[in-house]
Amino acid sequence: MRRRDSRVRAALRRAPASLLAALSAVPACALLPRAALAHGEAHGPAGFDFWSEWSARPGVVIPILIGVAIYYTGIYRLWSRAGAGRGISRLRAASYTLGIATLIAALMSPLDSMSAALFSLHMVQHLLLILVAAPLLVLGAPEVALLWALPAASRRRAGRWENRVARSIAGPVEGGGKGPLLVVLLATGVLWVWHAPQLYDLAVRNDAVHTAEHAGFLITAVLFWATVLRIRERERLANGARVLYVFAMALQGSILGALITFASRPLYASHLEITREWGLEPIVDQQLAGLIMWVPPSLLYIGVTAWLLVGWLDAIGARRAARERRTGRERQAGEVAAPGPEPSLR
Repeated sequence: MRRRDSRVRAALRRAPASLLAALSAVPACALLPRAALAHGEAHGPAGFDFWSEWSARPGVVIPILIGVAIYYTGIYRLWSRAGAGRGISRLRAASYTLGIATLIAALMSPLDSMSAALFSLHMVQHLLLILVAAPLLVLGAPEVALLWALPAASRRRAGRWENRVARSIAGPVEGGGKGPLLVVLLATGVLWVWHAPQLYDLAVRNDAVHTAEHAGFLITAVLFWATVLRIRERERLANGARVLYVFAMALQGSILGALITFASRPLYASHLEITREWGLEPIVDQQLAGLIMWVPPSLLYIGVTAWLLVGWLDAIGARRAARERRTGRERQAGEVAAPGPEPSLR
């Protein structure tokens, strides 16, 4: 048993942590958006009651309970063997818990029903999925918990599969793989396509389309944050490329937010009438939604960029120091091996 578990841990060490996190979190994300079978019934503030607007639909509750059960089963088994806080720290476990709480707030709270009426709150809901829930889930190290939740006989096989798929996507440790770039392009395409007016209005009206919208946002966000946040020490030398990926995400989101903010007319028919019942003109609600999409994500991306740059500079400094130490050892070894002067004969 111990030998098998050690092989699983070895496979995890060889695989890119970022892609393993994404691979293990994506199945849960694929389930969770099914909870959002559509926004709650759109209505005005009359008759609105905070507590009655909470929903506990089975399509929401069951996938979340499954995700929590798998994660904490893995943690229980891991901590029982290795000790509390080992393998997955308490901080990472808290991060995953906060990610689940954010999904509940986005998909089960009154925010869901209110976002059917107000475009600005709809953008808040999307940002909770993309910028809050997804990175928190990724930081929770779900790939480790998932393997430990599996039966012992399946862990080695599952670890090999995760390692093989993650390596094929991520490419070499030192960077240069196409995986992160493809993720950025995919996330950009998903964000822009779902904000096309015709498709957006269809998602508000149709349950299945709305499910696909939330699934696309959450899954691509998990993939993106996994390639950015879940990196090992030896992978920080590739942070220069990651800075460019984060900049690309910030730029495309800012452009879309600016286009929505400065549009001269309301773009989305689904919010034309009901918005006025909440005391907002549709164009004002749309401008507020554009600013929400534009400003808060930019601030977050700036912070992530600064964090990546600090890690990149530290890695460059550490590599330079290691080279200097190696050069010094080689020089010292050469001096020891060199023959001394021959004694003079008199």
